Amino acid sequence: MPGLSGSNPAKIIKEFRQHIATLLNSTVTDAPVSEVIMEKSPIQWRARISLGGKMGDPRAIPLRPAPWHLALSQQITVVRDRKGNWNLRMLQYNYRIQGGPDLASDWYFRFEYKSREVLDSWHPQSHLHLPVLLNCGTKRMDLSRVHVPTGQVTLEEIIRFLIQELGVKARVKDWDSALRISEEKFPT
Repeated sequence: MPGLSGSNPAKIIKEFRQHIATLLNSTVTDAPVSEVIMEKSPIQWRARISLGGKMGDPRAIPLRPAPWHLALSQQITVVRDRKGNWNLRMLQYNYRIQGGPDLASDWYFRFEYKSREVLDSWHPQSHLHLPVLLNCGTKRMDLSRVHVPTGQVTLEEIIRFLIQELGVKARVKDWDSALRISEEKFPT
C-alpha cells in the first residue's frame, strides 16, 4: 500500500488505523476500529486492524438496512528499508458481507487477499468466494470453495459496493468524495 511511510512504525500503524476508522465512520458505520500489534522486531512490525472489537477480535457489525453486516480484518506489516525508513504493506485482508453479527453467520460475499509472504499457494492472491453452487456443463462447482480471481479489492470499493449495489444507507450524502479522497491518499 503506497503512501504511508516514516520514521516510527507505531505511528504509521496508528495513522493507518485512524484512516480506516475515519473512512468507515464517514461512510457506513460508527463502529470502532482496533489495532493489535502482533510482532515487533528491529526490521519489521506486524499488526491486525479489525472492525468492532476493542481487543482486535474481528466481528461483524450491522449496517443499515438489515440484513447486511460487515466483518473486516487486515493484516499489515511495516518494514524498515535500507535507508532506515519504515514502509507499510498489506499482508492480507478479509472483507465479509454477511447476514448476522457472529462470524459463524451465513455470509454472502467474501473478498480475500493473502500475500505470498502469508500463504505461498497456487490460488489467486486476491479472490472472491460466493455461497453458490454453479452448474458448469457436467460439473457442479461450489463457489464457496473456489478462489475466483478479482485483482486487489480496496476497502473503498467494498464501501462503494455496499452503498451502490446492496443499498446500504450512507452516513453522509457526499460519501463518494470521502472514498475518492482516500483513493488519492492510497493509490493502488
